[in-house]
Amino acid sequence: MKRLLFIAPLALIALPAHAQSSHSTTVDRPNYQGSRTVTRDGQGNVSRGTSVVRKSDGAIASHNYSRIRTDGGWNTSQTSTGFGGRSIARSRIFRRH
Repeated sequence: MKRLLFIAPLALIALPAHAQSSHSTTVDRPNYQGSRTVTRDGQGNVSRGTSVVRKSDGAIASHNYSRIRTDGGWNTSQTSTGFGGRSIARSRIFRRH
């Protein structure tokens, strides 16, 4: 028992403070299919991409998001495209107080 209590804190020290990760999800339904991928770099940066295909006519809708950490806060950007082809883009800067 004493060995287990000694080894457990050492295992935590070996792990990085922020781990990188990537996760993908796919969906296939009768009317549409799609995928989503989320990636984190461990430094506070995140990117997320989503794409959906309508099966009746093959139209595609997508949404992409990214958050980049900076010294003073972070910057975000988003782009979306609907099934009809209309697009919108948005960027914001957030400052830490």
